[in-house]
Amino acid sequence: MSKTTIHIGPLVSLPSTTPGLTFLANFLPKLDSLTPVDLSPQLHPEARFIVNNGDAVTATQLQGMLTMRGTMLTAFAHEITRAWDVEGDETASRTVLYEGWSRSVFKGEEEEVKVCEFGVADLVLHEGGWKLKEMRTVVDMGPMMSRMARMGKGAQS
Repeated sequence: MSKTTIHIGPLVSLPSTTPGLTFLANFLPKLDSLTPVDLSPQLHPEARFIVNNGDAVTATQLQGMLTMRGTMLTAFAHEITRAWDVEGDETASRTVLYEGWSRSVFKGEEEEVKVCEFGVADLVLHEGGWKLKEMRTVVDMGPMMSRMARMGKGAQS
């Protein structure tokens, strides 16, 4: 039977009591960085990322997207309100779920844009450590698209 650990509170208070919560506490700040960060030590070689049920992107494609984000924003961060670490049926897998929001500040702007977010990270044991195999995220892009349209950034549907 799978064991689930639940954390309620912000990212900074995530306990390092389970491998999944420890992974999340280390991974999200790197993902949030506006300067290039090597994510490969925490990724499975076949890692993929899916946002809003769109096409999966590879780690290389994601790195390009993160670099572009860094040219548009002065701040970006995930704020979580709760997280779950669920052991898989096998000892070599687990699923980490988190809910909260991300906040962004565009260059030349002061007001932050907050968007609701829910993420699912599938982890596997690989080469002696927990690696991200797949991350699926559901994000309410409405506030971001509205802000970009007001700024004249050519927001697209």
